[in-house]
Amino acid sequence: MSRAVSLRGEARKGVAETATRSTFPSMSVEAVYQYSADAPGAEFRELDDVRVLIDVTTMDGDTIAAGTEGTVVAVWKGGAAYEIEFPEPMGALATVKAGNVELTRQPT
Repeated sequence: MSRAVSLRGEARKGVAETATRSTFPSMSVEAVYQYSADAPGAEFRELDDVRVLIDVTTMDGDTIAAGTEGTVVAVWKGGAAYEIEFPEPMGALATVKAGNVELTRQPT
């Protein structure tokens, strides 16, 4: 039984890898950014680097200090709030209202 489950997991992994490669074959982050859709009315878009202006709490309950930089990974309600990923702790995510973030860098 465990061997069959293992093989199915390996098969799924191969399908996901193939789908990813065929969807964006050797496309850089910058190229994906250029072709990403803007959210109408949003100040920022996905992949923008931003800085939080207040302390925020991640989905896991960790506190991210004001001034910490992260990357926008989702835009909510046309830019009313943003899902931001922070480097520490690894993969930390927080939803932050628009007025509590500022742009640090846009991919070129």
